[in-house]
Amino acid sequence: MKHTAPVWDAAADPRFREGDPEVLERAFHHCGALVRGLALRAVRDPHLADDVVQDVFVRAWTYRASFDPERAPLPAWIIGITRRVIADRARQAATDRDRTADLDDREAEAAGPTEDEVEAAVTRLMVRDVLATLPDPPLSFLHLAFYEDLTHRQIADRTGVPLGTVKSHLRRGLLDLRRRMEESREASGW
Repeated sequence: MKHTAPVWDAAADPRFREGDPEVLERAFHHCGALVRGLALRAVRDPHLADDVVQDVFVRAWTYRASFDPERAPLPAWIIGITRRVIADRARQAATDRDRTADLDDREAEAAGPTEDEVEAAVTRLMVRDVLATLPDPPLSFLHLAFYEDLTHRQIADRTGVPLGTVKSHLRRGLLDLRRRMEESREASGW
């Protein structure tokens, strides 16, 4: 089965905390585009977004000793840092605008990602990573149902598995996904 995005290998998480720069590079390739996208939506300037990305990964590396792989996977931790950096930038921008701009200018420049947009992006990343931890067949059936938009009957026909078994695997897979998502959210503070 093909995945649209690479899956994070959580086995590398302890190595990051120990200072392995290769894991930092892999984390950048894994979630750097998402971090930049969130930053770009917030600051609306590609150069400033690049500064945010750099700040996020520098902070991640600098404070890697505070990363706990038992609480959350590295990409979720990095997204948490991203959220804080964006909030810091927004506060700084607001302070700067208060000093130099009138009310109309502040309203025009204040647009950034809403909490819901940040939450949705984080959820997409977490779902992708948590999905990859599910065992097969629930994983393959969920993939067919949600990424290929197949009905239960179509999945049964394609896989040759009885319809009742398909439904059981999908239900167990969704329940397991929900449980793992809740655990991941609690661990990452989201």
